[in-house]
Amino acid sequence: MVQDHHKEPCDPANTLLLFVRLVDQACEKIGIGLHDDPQIALAATPEAQALGLGDVALAELEILLEDNVAMADQVS
Repeated sequence: MVQDHHKEPCDPANTLLLFVRLVDQACEKIGIGLHDDPQIALAATPEAQALGLGDVALAELEILLEDNVAMADQVS
């Protein structure tokens, strides 16, 4: 599953794959992915649209990721 999350096209019926791809893009947006891209509009991604996620849920995802990065930084 995870090894294929960068492959195109993506199966829009594969919910787990959509979620992995969305989280990958969220990580890139906040600067912890392979490629930093703060301009990613998560709500506009096909993954978010297929999952039915709106701005509030996506903002909560970003906050969750940022909080985990901050906690990891405190441990190191």
